[in-house]
Amino acid sequence: MADAGSSRGGGRLVLWVLVVGLGAAVAWLAADRNARRWAVEQDGGQVVVSRGRHFPFGMRRVGADDPVLGTTYGPIPVPAGTTVPATELDDQIALDRVIFDALLPAVRAARDGDAAGRERAAVVLGRLSELPGLTPSQLAALGSIRGDFAFAGARADLREAARLAHDAWRKLQLVQAGSGEHALEAAAMEAVLRDIATTLGELADGRVAPPVSTPRVPAEAR
Repeated sequence: MADAGSSRGGGRLVLWVLVVGLGAAVAWLAADRNARRWAVEQDGGQVVVSRGRHFPFGMRRVGADDPVLGTTYGPIPVPAGTTVPATELDDQIALDRVIFDALLPAVRAARDGDAAGRERAAVVLGRLSELPGLTPSQLAALGSIRGDFAFAGARADLREAARLAHDAWRKLQLVQAGSGEHALEAAAMEAVLRDIATTLGELADGRVAPPVSTPRVPAEAR
């Protein structure tokens, strides 16, 4: 009888060990799955990203000071007029693509706006460039919009240069009108600077046609 009782006791112990082990395995799997979850939402003027804790439930927001994820997934400023819907995802790559698709249209719209809007959009563009999971088409769109921003910035610089050159030209005209000791020198400078100011203004406004390239004839065909 003692042996039978001992056997039943041992069986119950094994059963409890199996139950506890199974429960621990289920909890570990649930924690691992939760750690792979991501969420994105808009909080005021920022997009915030949360990552699942290594626990069966719960998430934590990624802060800018996070030593691992902060540079990529810290709060991202939202361009004006943009609304980012709250979304939960089971994959980091999907997270990157959702953030990109949500923010790129507003960035693209800001390229022809004022300088302050372009500056804010350029910050967002830099953050989008940090996302590692973009598709080839998204990477191509990113390269294209970065080129558009560079072109818009170049035009803005040309407008400012044209304004400064025009101001200097007007000052040289005043020097000539005063017939002072620099009048002759100012006359020579004014003629050149007038052409420079005109050319810069035309470039800034897109009124200078790009040069037409001439096909090169191979030497052996000459």
